[in-house]
Amino acid sequence: MDTKRNETIIQYSKELRLPAFRRDFKELCQEATKQQMEYEVFLLQLMEREY
Repeated sequence: MDTKRNETIIQYSKELRLPAFRRDFKELCQEATKQQMEYEVFLLQLMEREY
């Protein structure tokens, strides 16, 4: 994963107050890549963790 991109994601998630997003996005990205997950499924799983 791109370090600068990760830093930006972390910063945005702090500003938007999305702690689960910040905590879990790297793990879910790796899982999504392994499983060739559709983007919408990835987003839904991330949002469900935040919800």
